[in-house]
Amino acid sequence: MTKMTQTTVGALLKRGPNGGFIKPSVTLDHEVGGLRLVVGARQATWTVDYKPHGTREDGRRHAKVRMTLGDAMTMPLPDARTAARAVKLEVAQGGNPHAEKRNARAQAIAERAVKPMTLGLAVNAYERDMLKRRSPSEASRRQAIHYAKKAVTLLGVGELAVDRLHLAAIRTLIRTMDGSAAEVRHVYGALSRFCGFMLEEGMIEANPCNALPRRHRPKPGKARDYVPSLEELRKVWKAVEGEPMRDLAHFLLLTPLRLNEAASLVWGEIDFDHGWIKIPAERMKNRQEHQLPLSKQALAILVARRPAHAKPDVLVFPSGEGKPFDGWNRLLTRVRAAIGQGDAPHDARFAIHDCRRSFVSHLAGKFDVDALDQVLAHRRAGVTGVYQKSLRMPERAKALNLWADLLLGDAVPDNILPFARRDDV
Repeated sequence: MTKMTQTTVGALLKRGPNGGFIKPSVTLDHEVGGLRLVVGARQATWTVDYKPHGTREDGRRHAKVRMTLGDAMTMPLPDARTAARAVKLEVAQGGNPHAEKRNARAQAIAERAVKPMTLGLAVNAYERDMLKRRSPSEASRRQAIHYAKKAVTLLGVGELAVDRLHLAAIRTLIRTMDGSAAEVRHVYGALSRFCGFMLEEGMIEANPCNALPRRHRPKPGKARDYVPSLEELRKVWKAVEGEPMRDLAHFLLLTPLRLNEAASLVWGEIDFDHGWIKIPAERMKNRQEHQLPLSKQALAILVARRPAHAKPDVLVFPSGEGKPFDGWNRLLTRVRAAIGQGDAPHDARFAIHDCRRSFVSHLAGKFDVDALDQVLAHRRAGVTGVYQKSLRMPERAKALNLWADLLLGDAVPDNILPFARRDDV
């Protein structure tokens, strides 16, 4: 039997260009009997086999039970082994964890069917469900929860049964809600997704938001077109010097990644030998693997932070809670005040995502725009999307190196401090 390690697990979980797993397989663990990694076309799970003690009501022995422990993409091998051992211990003590879990689920469904659920309880269930999901990013999921709860609060329907939310109340909310047009869109969109959740769970028979005519739904706002100058970006660089997440902010100024792509970067996605990062398809907005060469300035930040023994699944830029950083609003409030934009209107003040627009705008006259678009990892359609499969890595590298030089000059930043090295990271 092949020895199973986290490295072999990672190899079995490789995805292809279409986002599915390359090779479906079933692999037994050599350390914990009955534990296996089951990789299908689109899903990978940990399962454990066991035989309950005793006999059935008809006197026959219990059949072998296969119990799902969790999603292999979010549960590392050590956790799967711990969970499998816990199941086996419970079985040894006379328990049947799979049957108990199934009975608990059936009881919850039965209770929900006979007991009217209020919208307040339903939105709490929605919150629990959203927090357990893997996508979109945690920040996006928490934003969806926030606006769904806000919609229930503004409507004043927390104590109403789930089937009492009517179209008239939603129309009134949209017409009378205080706040910007963007906030109204967020609230309506979150409310519609929350109603979609209730529909999927069988709490309601139809999504009332779908009954609202499109002409009455909140309209999308004007696309943002603010392009920060190089001088402004240099001020931002200096403004984050004293911030705990300084390295992450600097890395985003140098590499035009999206917030969640950089904040969720782990050490296993960095190739120090070749000087690039490789982000898997499941973490990308376009669901395609993204390879990005690093300028010497960006690589210097990662080298300085690199622990002596970096585990592949550990975050490069963890927040104080050890999770991907999501305090961008507070950070940007301080940055804007520092660069003189504290009172600037929304469309004339700096946002991290604007770095991507500046990157293309300042380099458009020096590089083919298609190559710059590949750096941004945009979804590409038409002839380009179907037939142009070259990664154009040399051009990407030249563009990113020139961008770093324009932003900071030719030298590697001298304010990079060595990251505290911990052998147990």
